[in-house]
Amino acid sequence: MTLIIEPCGLDRKQVLLNLYPLYLHDLAGIRGVLPNRHGVFEEDDGIATLQEQQAEFAIWWEKEGLLFPYLLVEDGLPAGFALVASGPYAVDGSEFTLQEFFLLRPYRGQGRAERAARELFCRHPGRWALFTTASESNAGAISFWRRTLRAAAPEGAYEEKDEDMEYYGFGKLFRFRSVEGAGAAPGNAAPGSAAPGNAAPSNAAPGSAAPGRAAPDSATPGSAGPDSAAPDSAAPGSAAPGRAAPSNAAPGGSPLGRPAASPPAEPAASPLSSGITLRLAAADADLDALAELDALVVGHGGRREALAAHAAASCCLLAEREGRLAGYAAWDRGFFGREFLQLLIVHPAERRAGIGRTLLLGWLERCSGERAFTSTNRSNEPMRALLEAAGFEASGIVDHLDEGDPELVFSVAVASDDPV
Repeated sequence: MTLIIEPCGLDRKQVLLNLYPLYLHDLAGIRGVLPNRHGVFEEDDGIATLQEQQAEFAIWWEKEGLLFPYLLVEDGLPAGFALVASGPYAVDGSEFTLQEFFLLRPYRGQGRAERAARELFCRHPGRWALFTTASESNAGAISFWRRTLRAAAPEGAYEEKDEDMEYYGFGKLFRFRSVEGAGAAPGNAAPGSAAPGNAAPSNAAPGSAAPGRAAPDSATPGSAGPDSAAPDSAAPGSAAPGRAAPSNAAPGGSPLGRPAASPPAEPAASPLSSGITLRLAAADADLDALAELDALVVGHGGRREALAAHAAASCCLLAEREGRLAGYAAWDRGFFGREFLQLLIVHPAERRAGIGRTLLLGWLERCSGERAFTSTNRSNEPMRALLEAAGFEASGIVDHLDEGDPELVFSVAVASDDPV
């Protein structure tokens, strides 16, 4: 099962139009928008049918080379769409603007969205902008874009600010530069990406940690990262239905500031950067390899039963390269009912190759609830840097676990399965 990004020609225009009302319905949950009296998500009561609404889309197929409609397809079925604008339709002095980004609910949750977004950025190298709702209800999407852009932009460089923009209203604006081939996600991303996995996997690679603590990292991340985005919750800005952004030449009416809906889910095993594959551990088949790696890293084999429990609860994520176990992440849901990453382990021979960051983000993609938590010692600067690069914030301090080296608790907003 591979998510493919394909240009949407006139022959498939209706497929995209059929998806659009689903997208608007999802956005309504973020902004509290109600449909008009005809049941159409439009401010104008004069638009009484979907056909009338869809007429606004014609411009996307009339401005070849400036407006780029894409379909996201998996196993021959439409999974979502993306609309990219350039030239006079791009906003804030950018060369490209991600106008809309949407994936259907069955595809959300495990990385497809980030890989698709990164692939789009690579297809159109240059200065980008995207705009999303700046509100607590959209925290998952904001976190998603931060992680995605840290992974996709050269050296993780991007800008964000809250701004009141013409045509869009008040929201959060992200600006960054993409480079052809950099950050392209292989496997589930789509054809046309650069060599598998290169947006530079993070330079960090966690080792291990005491029980209940995310493992220390052997190096500080900071360069462009691997499969980022984490959860699947994207939400760029949008013009009114079908209207190219700032709408200098867009058909009638003022565009509404709309964030894009949230992202989706991926197959049980997902190919990531540099040939890395993530999958959930099988309680029986993978336990020996897990215990062997854990003992190699921590110097003892005393966590076999705990690892078996994590695997049985579907709370253990494996990173494999060419069929070999390169690392794992283990978590539970017992931290005040929240997701808590307990262990992040990377094989010594696989460190400094982005495994730790990829596992961290892969775990976040599978998290439920509004926030996910983890902790590490104050002295563990590499792990703290890894968490900061992934969008984590300080949430508290626990003293007297390791005297003189308090445990720092971190958390991050995660995308739910609902659109953001």
